[in-house]
Amino acid sequence: MTDRGLARLAVALALVYVAMWAIAIPLSLQIVPRTNAIGLMVGLTGYTVVGALLASRRPHHPIGWLFLCAALAGAATKLCESVAIYGMRTAPDAFPFALFVGWFVAWFGALFGTLLIFAPLVFPTGRLPSPKWRPVVVGIGLFQLVATAIFAFGEPTPGSHYPDLTNPLLIPALIPVARATGAAVSGAAFVLLLGLAVASIVARYRAAAVAEKQQLKWIVLAAVLTVACFGAAAIVPPLLEVSSAVALNLLPIAVAIAILRHRLFDIDHLINRTLVYGGTSGVIAIVFFAGIVALQPLLRPLIAGSDLAVAASTLVAFALFQPIRSRVQSAVDRRFDRSRYDAARTLDTFTEDLRDEVDLDDLRADLISAVRQTMAPTHASLWLRERGR
Repeated sequence: MTDRGLARLAVALALVYVAMWAIAIPLSLQIVPRTNAIGLMVGLTGYTVVGALLASRRPHHPIGWLFLCAALAGAATKLCESVAIYGMRTAPDAFPFALFVGWFVAWFGALFGTLLIFAPLVFPTGRLPSPKWRPVVVGIGLFQLVATAIFAFGEPTPGSHYPDLTNPLLIPALIPVARATGAAVSGAAFVLLLGLAVASIVARYRAAAVAEKQQLKWIVLAAVLTVACFGAAAIVPPLLEVSSAVALNLLPIAVAIAILRHRLFDIDHLINRTLVYGGTSGVIAIVFFAGIVALQPLLRPLIAGSDLAVAASTLVAFALFQPIRSRVQSAVDRRFDRSRYDAARTLDTFTEDLRDEVDLDDLRADLISAVRQTMAPTHASLWLRERGR
């Protein structure tokens, strides 16, 4: 498949992700008790956005496809669970295949975790730290396959905490094995996979160049913050859903920042625009809602409703769009694209000097200096046509 075809495939997978949640969320809202579908969707959106950008711009690098497939696996997990529970409890016989759909929850859940472990193994070069890691990857895949198979065929209610759901492919002989090894295998798998991910980052960091070490530091920071989020959730259980959504987005955000700030791929412009317009939209939303809250008490004696407050807040937000966008763009360039920020300042300085400069030799020197600072050519010269020719 050509690069253009792969880019279209990445966009198509992102649309499939959206379609899966469009089905899963309405179903999950009708289930009692409700599942955390919205929190999981928020947590996986970062993987979809970053994965689609990377896969469409660098289709032969695996990190984007790993993020995309992980997001799809997570969405498929919740979709299968919602369909199964809705078809078995809320609306019996609505989906005749609900039992079999629920059976796939365990498989998609295991695939989701495995893909997330593989992502740090190939970041940032797209390859494993060394050929010695290939047996490790194969071992991880086989371990996850065997553990998931034991759970899927030996657990009466695989992938769900609802006891009234049954496993249509249950093998009774595997029930004792699944119950005896379930918790042990899950705990061992988590510790083993986490240890391998950390070991791969350490091995790559020791042999990495300066720029690659800077990229890997972002992954380490994301890992530390992820542990902190889950630790806070363990201390304060009501924060579990919010902490999980934040923790899931940390890895793709770290990868995006590493790409943008340290020039891993040539997608600076796309991610730059994502940060700029995402930040602008957030500020505009805050201004809009703050305006409504501030204007309603003032306008309540004059009008019966709040339509005027909404209209005024909309006009203010619209008027502030360009100034806010400019400030956010400047902040993003100053923080993540320093060369562009310095080049813009150099051109502004040259433009101001050009207004007052009358000496041709000084003007030529200023022009060559500006070109060298902004374009960084190997050699820069300026030839002027002599008068009379």
